[in-house]
Amino acid sequence: MLERPFRVLTMASQRDDDESMIGDDELLQVEQVIERLMTRYPSVSPVDIEHAVRTVHKRFTDCRIRDFVPLLVEKGARRELADSTVPAVGDIVL
Repeated sequence: MLERPFRVLTMASQRDDDESMIGDDELLQVEQVIERLMTRYPSVSPVDIEHAVRTVHKRFTDCRIRDFVPLLVEKGARRELADSTVPAVGDIVL
């Protein structure tokens, strides 16, 4: 068998249980996204951050390729939080 020097993107239905990000690995990464966003947005309630992340994550439920889901969830949640957050007085740039 020929070894490939790169990782091939796999579809969810083709993955082995060891490689599956649909399960524990993906959920762990989503939890890490929540933690990072809590650090990035300390003025936003942790409940609101978790809600934003979980809402964005649900949008990817039917995606067959799961490799980039946590990254896309973080990007989408950041966008939602940035749109809903009012800058503090010291953060206003004129």
